[in-house]
Amino acid sequence: MSFRIRVSIFIYTILVIFLSCSGVFAQTIYKNTYSVGMHGMYGFVLKHAPSVGHLVKAHPYGVEFTYNQITTGTKEWHKVYRYPEVGYAVGLFDFRNPVLGKAVYGIVSLDKAIVQSKKSALRLKIGTGAVLLTNPYDADKNFQNTALSSRVMYNLRGEIAHNYRIASHWQVRSGITLTHFSNGAFKVPNSGINIPAIKVGLLYNPAVAEVQSVKRDSLEKSSYRNMEVNVSGAFTIKEIGLPGGKKYPGGVLALYVNRRINRKSALNIGMDGFYNTALRQLIESDPDVDSLQMPDFKRVGITLGHELFISRVSMLVQLGVYIYKPYQEVDTRVYQRYGLKYAINQRLFAAICLKSHYGTADFVEWTLGVKW
Repeated sequence: MSFRIRVSIFIYTILVIFLSCSGVFAQTIYKNTYSVGMHGMYGFVLKHAPSVGHLVKAHPYGVEFTYNQITTGTKEWHKVYRYPEVGYAVGLFDFRNPVLGKAVYGIVSLDKAIVQSKKSALRLKIGTGAVLLTNPYDADKNFQNTALSSRVMYNLRGEIAHNYRIASHWQVRSGITLTHFSNGAFKVPNSGINIPAIKVGLLYNPAVAEVQSVKRDSLEKSSYRNMEVNVSGAFTIKEIGLPGGKKYPGGVLALYVNRRINRKSALNIGMDGFYNTALRQLIESDPDVDSLQMPDFKRVGITLGHELFISRVSMLVQLGVYIYKPYQEVDTRVYQRYGLKYAINQRLFAAICLKSHYGTADFVEWTLGVKW
């Protein structure tokens, strides 16, 4: 199992554990408040694959500006997750490497206290967004950048930090972050970049929140269904071959059944059907394949997974195994799916998911589905 998939599983497991933890008491926040902050970061490029070894040179540094809206209990999920903060951030990373250049990014995140007192809190933060790069791969001008091939890419962030109140309106925040940039195999090369870094900064609260402890039993009962069937279709696109080559469309038909454990979590089992024209092209160009007995490029898999619900948004993680895979020359038999779903209404949902084979991205799924 590759480093990237181990890190992804670890971060998701920690997130589920801490977001699912609930004590006997919760907090009700009466005054709507927020915080603004400025932070500095200093880290290094992680050598997660041999293809990025030549890029591991200087230590990148960055600056980040944040705005966190503190939830107030006006919605049930605020209370269920013990009043997390919804965060927005923009920042700049300077890789201090002319091959990689600089990165400007934006992140939307969820920030939750794990342990807290009147003056301090240990917090977990996870978010996603987009990044704009100054020096992406270019076959003529920047062929050494085998990690970042698109000017616009996806951004994932995990963070564990400690907040300490030094005055009524001011806090110091320090912690460790892991930032990942990737394009989900939309364009090659796509090794991606991982940046572990230390982070230190200041937060300012214009109005201090008023809090009071109340019994958690007072939370209203959720109206979720214990069993739920999800059916969806997804559009995919993937580039293969040399950089700048043709992009091939595809589709995914998925069906899975959710069994709710509680108002936050559900386990699921299901089946996927894949129609990947990029794989068909690989088969047709394979010199070892008999053109008269060409294997089918379509695939079928079964999945097991977990879904974590936060208001209208949920996080989906699934582990799949191909049960129909005639062409065995590329990819492993096991695959993974990581996704964000948004409930448009009680029946319809949209999602964006990344399908991968261990640490190698296969494609991004743009999904629309129905549930009942």
